[in-house]
Amino acid sequence: MKKESIYLVAFYSMRPKNRVRTQIKGWMEDASNVQYDEQVAVTTKLKKHDQDYAKIILDMGNKSVVRNRWNSNNSFDELFGYFAKSYPRYTYEIMGRLDPEYMTQFMAPISKDITAEELTEKMNEVAVDQLTAVTEETVVVDTPSS
Repeated sequence: MKKESIYLVAFYSMRPKNRVRTQIKGWMEDASNVQYDEQVAVTTKLKKHDQDYAKIILDMGNKSVVRNRWNSNNSFDELFGYFAKSYPRYTYEIMGRLDPEYMTQFMAPISKDITAEELTEKMNEVAVDQLTAVTEETVVVDTPSS
């Protein structure tokens, strides 16, 4: 049976770092001159814009990678691990609703004695303070602090 689809959609844009002289030809060829801005959204419906421009799309309900334009060899677990570390209040709350057992397995290296119910309760406590609910429209998530 197919589970509810909630998508994590990541967009990336490249821009020059501060004090980079963009008037010099070839400035973009040096990786130290650019930085990437990450914008992450959670949605229940993929829009054409998401499908056309997103670098990464994860179907969290079915635990599958819909799109990965960075490195196609990454598994759902690897990508989810990155987003769980960078955006824990969103990923834990959503995955806690969809599959608490998966979150227990995912969190096992951190806390081996926690049950799915305890993890769900903790995630919901954080979520109540930080996230209202996932709606049918897109919820834009802030970028991680560096």
